[in-house]
Amino acid sequence: MKKTDERYDICIVGCGPSAIGLIYGLLLPYINDDKSVEECPPLRIAIIERGSSESSTCEDVKDPKRWYRAAHPSSANVLPDTGALSGLNKIIEKHSKKSKRPCNEASSECQTTPQNGLNNRILSVPTGRNVGGGTNINACLVFKPPMDDFQHWPQYWKQSTLEHIPEKDLDTVTKDSRIVKAILHVENELRRNGALTQETWDLDGNFSTFSSEGDRLRSNNFDGTSNCPQEWVENETVFKNDIHVENNLLFGTVTNAAKEIGVGLYERVNYFDGILRNRLNENPKLSKMLEFFTSVSAVRVVTTKDLHHGIVATGVECMPSHDETKSAKSSFVVHSRCIVLCTGAIHSPSLLLSSGIGSETELLHVGITPLLRGPDNKWNGVGKRLVDHVVVAKAFFSLKPPLFFSRHNVNSVKGWIPVMMRDENKDNNEIAKALIKPVSGCSSNLILPSIIAGFFRREYLGKSLKAVFFTNFFGFLQICTYYFLQVVFACPVVCTFFQKYTYQYLLCLMNPRSKGRVYLHRSDNSGVIETKIDPAYLKEPSDDARILHLWRQFEFLVPKKLRDGIEVLPGITYRLLFGPSAIPKYIHDFALPYYHWSGTCAMKSDRLSFDYVVDEKLGVRDVHNLFVCDSSIFPEIPSVPPSLTLLGLGFAFSDIIKSKL
Repeated sequence: MKKTDERYDICIVGCGPSAIGLIYGLLLPYINDDKSVEECPPLRIAIIERGSSESSTCEDVKDPKRWYRAAHPSSANVLPDTGALSGLNKIIEKHSKKSKRPCNEASSECQTTPQNGLNNRILSVPTGRNVGGGTNINACLVFKPPMDDFQHWPQYWKQSTLEHIPEKDLDTVTKDSRIVKAILHVENELRRNGALTQETWDLDGNFSTFSSEGDRLRSNNFDGTSNCPQEWVENETVFKNDIHVENNLLFGTVTNAAKEIGVGLYERVNYFDGILRNRLNENPKLSKMLEFFTSVSAVRVVTTKDLHHGIVATGVECMPSHDETKSAKSSFVVHSRCIVLCTGAIHSPSLLLSSGIGSETELLHVGITPLLRGPDNKWNGVGKRLVDHVVVAKAFFSLKPPLFFSRHNVNSVKGWIPVMMRDENKDNNEIAKALIKPVSGCSSNLILPSIIAGFFRREYLGKSLKAVFFTNFFGFLQICTYYFLQVVFACPVVCTFFQKYTYQYLLCLMNPRSKGRVYLHRSDNSGVIETKIDPAYLKEPSDDARILHLWRQFEFLVPKKLRDGIEVLPGITYRLLFGPSAIPKYIHDFALPYYHWSGTCAMKSDRLSFDYVVDEKLGVRDVHNLFVCDSSIFPEIPSVPPSLTLLGLGFAFSDIIKSKL
């Protein structure tokens, strides 16, 4: 194992939105001061990124409407590694490597364990690569979160940046709260750099695309008068009553991280390009402060013990991303005064566990020595509380669809219908938040083959003949279905038909109660330690009940003129085959992830005071100089796509890091 000669002030692992916000915040004092960055840079920042430092030139990554293909470069066609199909899986992987497209580098695909709540289906877990991280493969949507997303965060983040705040307002999230101001600042920086484009629609399907200082949808704006945004209140529905709320549709403007490259043509802007690229070009001296270790994967955090601080993080052991031998000779250590993990809710807990930071029992089970034992080990929360939004689609066919396709659209998403559901049958009268997302058919040809074939992507646990038979049988059906549909949708007539004459509504449960985990598992066959992902979709019966109720309320929540046409998914066939149980079965057979994983290194909050992983300033418990700043620290899952929130989180966190140096 080699060591780098230089010791950095800060080592950032990963280069997704939170890392970009952090780097921007660290560079900001020097951006307008050329004299402060001379031959000897005031800060030395190392960035470890498993992908490239360049933006992808692949069409699937650049086109916002092709985000699904960018996120699933292997065609979401990963087979189980067990049973008779393991050999077929290796052949497909080998062929995939030979025919590798450039955009494969923008995403790295894992898979979940079989999900009991989804009839034992296995789902893809794409995570972003290259500078920009997940913003290279997401749907480009940019939404400011409602203020009550932060209501249970620690006081530090809700604290106003103004002086002389009345004591009664100290625990209230306002426009002047630290996290809110950070989000507003980075959004303005994206807009300043021309990285945001807004597409507006009216109820008759007319649209225009423009850039503007303000968003027209109230769901995009902070409401300083209330902790619970007004849009959640207007579309309120109650579990035991059907309330007609047709006139409260919030439908209009969608903000995209995209830029116009021609008349009616748009290109994705990842957050590195949208925030940092222009600043670095304007002031090349800033580049002296940054050193990128690209095509490098972090293996573990290197620690030592100190009499004053106990366990101290001193560096990150790394290895070339494409080194299949995993030889210790090829590894090296990047040493730093502060180490910040920004690798997301899947990889950050995996890295901590690999470093001996986690549950003593679980680490010993896979042969890893925990850094602390007995009652001193307070890391039981590492990898726990994994949560994601759940999505179910309704698809329609119409010769005159209300959400018509245009090649000049920025994105397929046409707006949001926020819904709040309150269960009056429960004593605590808890709120369930949901979103109904109207989507045009412009991406149907790219998404449908994987989604339909995914119905057969199942694994039945156990070594019984029955379990092995059904696992392999469904695996063959998945492969056959996927490639058959690929051929069908390659036909221009079929492709154009689905793009122009179909549309979908995505029903999204935004505050699910089901919680899973990320954990390590040692393979019985190879002895290799693998990361396992179990989001536990629909594990809690209450999630099942709430998403089913949302489905039943759909026709009352969406005006008839915007759902006109023939339902093709689930469709009449599904209803005839399964009768009264058709919709619950359809939800379990076709529910999808929203790719917003969070919570696996949860921050201490008023709802989590025991098994938290990081404190209110994002420091890992009982480890000096080690921090986590990504979606894994969210004490509760955000109610909107989190990219902008993460960008603001990193920017606000830069103040904490600067105070440590």
